[in-house]
Amino acid sequence: MLDDRGTSGGPLSPEERALVMRTAVAYSLAGDDAALQRLRTRFQATMNDSPDARAFSVVTGRTDQQGVAFQDLAKSIAAVDTLQAFMADLKKQGAAN
Repeated sequence: MLDDRGTSGGPLSPEERALVMRTAVAYSLAGDDAALQRLRTRFQATMNDSPDARAFSVVTGRTDQQGVAFQDLAKSIAAVDTLQAFMADLKKQGAAN
């Protein structure tokens, strides 16, 4: 979905950053260090210049070294995604009425 956005230059949109973060969390929860390394290599420069720099660093760290910081971050990302989905559904219902 992000094609060459990690290497094409320019900042990522908030939606693109959220997609990168969700992908990193999924790879991390799966224990897929190789996929995390590829993601980190592809998006590190762009994410380092974003408000999500610290979170990206924590989530894309080695899965055996993430600990409590990762768990807290994964919970907050999941909560934001849940809230955004709820708000989108609420807006759709309001537009239908």
